[in-house]
Amino acid sequence: MITAQQELIWEGKIHIGDEPGIFGDAEYPGLAMEWPVTVFRSDTASTDTVTFIIDAKEVGVFAPYPGHLVTITLFEDDGTGTFTAKETPLANDRLKTNNLSVSVRVPTSKRVFVSIRVRVDTKVLPGLYDDFELIRLSMTSTNFDYFAGFGFQTA
Repeated sequence: MITAQQELIWEGKIHIGDEPGIFGDAEYPGLAMEWPVTVFRSDTASTDTVTFIIDAKEVGVFAPYPGHLVTITLFEDDGTGTFTAKETPLANDRLKTNNLSVSVRVPTSKRVFVSIRVRVDTKVLPGLYDDFELIRLSMTSTNFDYFAGFGFQTA
């Protein structure tokens, strides 16, 4: 559930899993999906941490399975002058219930590019993967030090 202090980045219905069509009103990318997000630092920011919140429906992870892998990746100029990006993992966590919050430290530059990837737990045999819906991505930071935009916003 979104609170007054969370900033909504994306809302919709994305069906992750190995059985297309279970959620007839949701888009189906297959085993994984990834959101590109631009994080903007306010002029008065005093922290370097943001928290991404993923809301889902119908997540069903059973022991001993670890849950669905969530990876947050930073994209930066690699400094070679060749317009090449360097990808740096900021966090890995596991979605085991319908909600997950992941806090990451981000560079203190004015604009930061990150992606949030969700991949179905593949420790289970194919055909038995958990099918669930991703319904919301939001972000929060102390004193609203950061705000976010959906997609990589370069201008």
